[in-house]
Amino acid sequence: MKKQWMIFAVAAVSFSFGTIQVRAQGPRGAGAGGTDAPKDPEATHTGHSLNPVKWVKKDSKKTVDANSDRDKQLTSRLQARGLVPANADLADTCAGFKSMRDCLAAIHASHNAKVNFTCLKWDMTGVQPKADVSSCGTPGSGGMSLREGIQLLNPDANAKAEAKVAEKQAHQDLK
Repeated sequence: MKKQWMIFAVAAVSFSFGTIQVRAQGPRGAGAGGTDAPKDPEATHTGHSLNPVKWVKKDSKKTVDANSDRDKQLTSRLQARGLVPANADLADTCAGFKSMRDCLAAIHASHNAKVNFTCLKWDMTGVQPKADVSSCGTPGSGGMSLREGIQLLNPDANAKAEAKVAEKQAHQDLK
């Protein structure tokens, strides 16, 4: 009796794998061509391409230009408020940060909590800046949060509140 069930199970598994393979080939089998087959293999899909290259926008230059315009506007606004030096470029200033929001929050926090931006950037990014860092002391580990960087550089400041205010200001700048 056990042999009969085993034979039946093997036959069922073989049959199911055979139908899966045939179904994967399509109605005409592998390599079958015909006059009614679509010439574009993506034409059978409904609006979505399976080619990841087609997911990338072709007008990426337009996006870069839009970002540079935004950066120029942000730079001029931050310079007018005295947060960024007059000769500074925001793209160079924010190099090393994971996002523009993190950079803007660090700029605001350095101004609000009276800490050196270069030192704060070093603590947050882990990349030693080219500028003079003798006043920074021992840097923290790279990848610190804004709150941790403020706490390290100015232990008297309420780091949590300062970080929250700076992040809110950065959010407003990006609007």
